[in-house]
Amino acid sequence: MVVNLILTPTQAQKNLEAFVPVEDPTSNAISVWDGTASQTAPSGSGTSESDPYIIDSAQKLAWISANYDGQAKGKYFKQTVNIDLNNIAWTPINPTNNTSEYCYYYDGDSHTISKLSVSSTKMQHVGLFGVIYNGYIKNLGIESGTVNSGTADGPRTGALIGMVENNFFMENCYNQASVSGGCGVAGLIGAAYLGSGNSNLYVKNCYNTGSLTLSVWDCGGIIGSAYSAVTTIENCYNTGSITGTIDTTRACGGIMGVPGRGSVKIINCYNSGNITAGYRSGGIAGWDNGTTSVVVKNCYNTGNVSLTSSTSGGAGGVFGYFNNPLTSAIIENCYNIGSVSGNNALGGIVGVATQRGTTHILDCCNEGSVTGDVNDCGGIVGWHSGSGQMTIENCSNSGKISTTTGSGYAGIIAYGNNLTLEILNCSNSGEIVAYNNNAGGCCGFMEYGIKQLTIKTFSNSGNIKTTTAANVAGVCANFRCVGSIEDCTNSGIIIVATS
Repeated sequence: MVVNLILTPTQAQKNLEAFVPVEDPTSNAISVWDGTASQTAPSGSGTSESDPYIIDSAQKLAWISANYDGQAKGKYFKQTVNIDLNNIAWTPINPTNNTSEYCYYYDGDSHTISKLSVSSTKMQHVGLFGVIYNGYIKNLGIESGTVNSGTADGPRTGALIGMVENNFFMENCYNQASVSGGCGVAGLIGAAYLGSGNSNLYVKNCYNTGSLTLSVWDCGGIIGSAYSAVTTIENCYNTGSITGTIDTTRACGGIMGVPGRGSVKIINCYNSGNITAGYRSGGIAGWDNGTTSVVVKNCYNTGNVSLTSSTSGGAGGVFGYFNNPLTSAIIENCYNIGSVSGNNALGGIVGVATQRGTTHILDCCNEGSVTGDVNDCGGIVGWHSGSGQMTIENCSNSGKISTTTGSGYAGIIAYGNNLTLEILNCSNSGEIVAYNNNAGGCCGFMEYGIKQLTIKTFSNSGNIKTTTAANVAGVCANFRCVGSIEDCTNSGIIIVATS
């Protein structure tokens, strides 16, 4: 089966080609910062997008930081030169306040900021901006620099902004600086806490190439975590590496670390950066932690996802871990070619699903290897034990599935329990190398608790190698539940080698 992907090449890349930083149209000079702030306000009134404050020097940018709590609050800005911050220590614009009057509207006008240097373990939120309550940042690139908030679970850290509140919009922005912190770390936006109600976070045509380092949790190439009513990330990509420094780091994603509330859509995005974390991480998104609905559409991952925890798992080439109270999850027209490895519960598309709602994985394919230390490795899904319904439709796996110990390995889904499961028009051609039992071309271990299992129009051509003859099959290895298998074929060879 061939999955016809819309992203060839990605629409994200096509759209981003239109954003190329430009030099000052009236001068080739770059404004280099001397560490001081302008003593006078920028020209313009700053009261509207048509009459913004004009940021025509590094000193005028520093004026915003010096006056964030006064004259700069609630104002519009337009940057008209490229700015070199000269690796001088930068104080984030509004590092602490998150009430409604702290609004900033910043248009980089396709200019850049280079040599950004922010290092603080005491500020609440760290980045070029600390906190914006309402507002936007658009048409701005961070060319180089370092942003560091230490290793504690406290500050939120992003190269452009540490945290956003309420309604926020970002478009045509990028980061190439390295970013490190404890919790809520990202190339662009560390965290979003936008309340319930009608709050919106929308990020479009943005990318990150800077390396990201995490010591606690919540890390993403574009956004670390988002707890908002509606979050949309569209036409974005990440190529920067994401590294958790210890085995307990979690919730890392190439685009977004934690979708945490409300409705989340990730559309036309890709990741090519390698991800190393303790557990619950994925190529596009890491750990769903309280959303009501998730849509991941037209996305792909080529980066390797590696878990380092010796006890916990949950990694996927697209999404690491689905959780309650999620009522609807759709993964559509996505693929993975990066390797996925770790302790257990690993999938080429989704690692773990525990939600009670519906999950539809449609028109997806995995070509990356999935390698586990213990149990439950699948070409599409590793482990599902929620009480909801999952449909896997028009999906294929050609990646190698293997492990050194344990059981439960399959071309489509390794383990299922307590749910209603449909597998429709799917195929596996990947080799399955199993240490123990419950190895199947389609399914591994389907528990008694499954309400209904339907496998229809499935084909397996992948060989299955195992050290035991117990519960090994071309379609479903261990079928303990109510269900049916219809119009399925196996042409793969089953090889049992006990020594």
